[in-house]
Amino acid sequence: MKLNQTEYDYYENTLKRKVVNAPTGISFTPAWLFDKDPVSPRMCRKFFEEVSAGLIPNIRRIGTRSQDGYTVI
Repeated sequence: MKLNQTEYDYYENTLKRKVVNAPTGISFTPAWLFDKDPVSPRMCRKFFEEVSAGLIPNIRRIGTRSQDGYTVI
């Protein structure tokens, strides 16, 4: 998923700030991760694709959809 520059900067900064500092075992939704509700569908899709591909190694999906949430392992 290709993001525009504003989305990309926000996406990268949020991942560094939230995911790295999240305690092990916490479950979260994209709305919590990106501090927005509703969240940009493109940012949700990019995060879903990166987690599915294993590019973010300490995060696992809870369900089959992005909105089902994720768990920090």
